[in-house]
Amino acid sequence: MGTSDDTYGHPPLQKIFEQGDVYGVAYDEARAARKPVRLCLIGAGGVAQSKYIPAIMRLKTIWEPVELAAAASLDERSELRIEKMYGCSWYRDYSQMLSRESTLDTEGNTRSRNRALASCATFA
Repeated sequence: MGTSDDTYGHPPLQKIFEQGDVYGVAYDEARAARKPVRLCLIGAGGVAQSKYIPAIMRLKTIWEPVELAAAASLDERSELRIEKMYGCSWYRDYSQMLSRESTLDTEGNTRSRNRALASCATFA
């Protein structure tokens, strides 16, 4: 059995035995100190709702400063689930989502639409 710190879903042995953090959700100062990441998801159908979004929510439980700001999907049945379960905005048109959701760079300047699109598409 390895001692890797990056085994998804399982905390490292040091956290379990030395720190008593069996579930891997204790406050992590190093993670919490990271710059926040605000995500927009293009394509929020079944795969996104069963895999991608839960993975993003899991990051929050281990103190990663990540926020799912919005999701775009052509499937209107996804709207209520996405808004209610995950607390983010839903858009039918991804270009509308990108124009409405503010995306800031490290200097606090609003990014261009093309750069925001590239950033969001990476996570879709």
